[in-house]
Amino acid sequence: MFELCLDEQGLVRTVDERHYRLVPADQIDAAELAAYRRRA
Repeated sequence: MFELCLDEQGLVRTVDERHYRLVPADQIDAAELAAYRRRA
């Protein structure tokens, strides 16, 4: 997932890049969910 912005010249620049692994909801425990909330 990318966060993009426009610079002073109107060019698209990458601000942030994150990688996620998609898993079923029942494979996410409470500690992982809490850690995700703190990062967001």
